[in-house]
Amino acid sequence: MSHAAALPHTNNFRSSELGRFERIYNFRDFSQVDPAGIRSGVVFRSALPSLASGPDKSELAAIGISQVIDLRSADEVSQLPSLSLDHANLRHVPLVVQPWDYAPLTEGQPVAEFLANEYIRLLDHSGERIREVLELITHHDGPTLIHCTAGKDRTGIIVALLGIVAAARISQIIEDYELSAYAMPELLKSLEAASRMDEVDPIGFRSPVHRELFLSAPGVSMQRTLARLFPTPHRFFDEIGFARQDRRVLQARLQQG
Repeated sequence: MSHAAALPHTNNFRSSELGRFERIYNFRDFSQVDPAGIRSGVVFRSALPSLASGPDKSELAAIGISQVIDLRSADEVSQLPSLSLDHANLRHVPLVVQPWDYAPLTEGQPVAEFLANEYIRLLDHSGERIREVLELITHHDGPTLIHCTAGKDRTGIIVALLGIVAAARISQIIEDYELSAYAMPELLKSLEAASRMDEVDPIGFRSPVHRELFLSAPGVSMQRTLARLFPTPHRFFDEIGFARQDRRVLQARLQQG
C-alpha cells in the first residue's frame, strides 16, 4: 500500500484510511469530515475503484458496502467499467451535464480559480443529478460508496453537500477536500499503467493542463464554492428539489446520537 507513505504524519486516522487499499485510492469514511459529529459506516468516498485487487474487494465486502454510486460520464465508464460487487447495488449517475471548458485554463487562469468556477457551474447545472445522488443515499439502508475518477471533484462536491446536511463546519469540509491531493500522484501512476495496458485515457492525463488539475485540491476552490451556497445553503436544496423531509431523514442517518 505504497501511497500511504506520501501522507503527512498528522491526522493518523486519515492516513490509515487513505492507505487502506492496494489499488483503491483516496478512500475514506465520510465521518472523518467531523469525527465527533458524523456517524461512521454510512457513507464512504473514493477514487475510481475499478482497478481494485482481490484483497481490495474483500475489504469492501468486509466493510459492508451495499450501494456503489458512480458519478462518471458514460464515456468514462466505457473506458474503465464500473466496479461490480456481490451484494451491492451499482448506481450510475453522470454528474456533469456541461463538460468542462478548459479554454480559460490554457489562457492562463489559475488552477484554483478554474476549479472553483467549474464546481460552481456543476452546482448551477447539475441540480437534478445532485438530488438523485442525495436521494439514493437517503433511502438506501446500508453503507454507500460514492466515487468518480479521482474522488476529488465530483465526489468532493457531493461530500461537501453531505457535510452541510450533517452540520459540519465549513473549515472541516475544506480540510477534507484538501486531503484528496495526497492520493493523486499514486492514483495517476495507476491510471497511466491502465492506459498503457488498455489504450485508454480516462482523464485526459496526457495533457499537461489536465494533469495539473488532477493533482490539485486547493482549499480556496472549495471555499469559493461553499460561498456560492452560504449563508442560506438549504435554499440550494429547495431549488434542486431535495425535499426537506428527505433532508431531515438524511441528517438523522449521518449525525451521531
